[in-house]
Amino acid sequence: MSMRDFMDKLRAPKDLVGPKLSDPRAIFNRKRSRLLWLKISLPILALGVIGYLTYSSYVSQSNTRVAIDKVEDAPKLDVGMKVSGISFEGKSKSDRPFSVTALSATEAKDNKDLVDLEEPQAEIELSQQTWIAITAEQGLYDRKLDKVDLKGAVTVYHDNGLVFVTDEAAMDLKANTAFGSAAVTGTDDRREISAEGFEMLDDGATVVFKGKSHLKILPKQKGSGE
Repeated sequence: MSMRDFMDKLRAPKDLVGPKLSDPRAIFNRKRSRLLWLKISLPILALGVIGYLTYSSYVSQSNTRVAIDKVEDAPKLDVGMKVSGISFEGKSKSDRPFSVTALSATEAKDNKDLVDLEEPQAEIELSQQTWIAITAEQGLYDRKLDKVDLKGAVTVYHDNGLVFVTDEAAMDLKANTAFGSAAVTGTDDRREISAEGFEMLDDGATVVFKGKSHLKILPKQKGSGE
């Protein structure tokens, strides 16, 4: 018996012998089956992960509580406390804005509605084009009634050019009125006036000088064209 025949007998039947490990076609088939399984399983796994993350995000958002810090009230003017650069604003009965400012302010000890003012200035808008402003050395502002009592070098400015000075005056900011019973001296570009008092009426549009009054008409200035 030749060596070749002996070797053929030792070999198993062909139908029982699997492909050789070195067979390139067998290796390719195994790799192709693995790739096919990965192509199918990976997208399913990715969809599952995305679905889980989406659900977790929704649950997290629905259960989230945001804490909002409580805003403290604006500082109030306490009794005896002095505040610099204070300002009060409001509107008159005719819906015109007014304001009261001061270099400093101190709440009165016996009445919380009263505020002592240092170098106050009150402004009232009479219309969209007209206004009056009053300054003084001292003042007392009633926050409840919107009234101001002014004392010391009280100066009234009207947008028509009239300026007059007195020792004391009282303003009703809601009614757009003001009056004073002390001596008054005033001027504009053509007149000088002195009186024993004054009163503003018609929402500040009319100024009445009271008591003994003296009016001096100033001469026209050369080149004024009047």
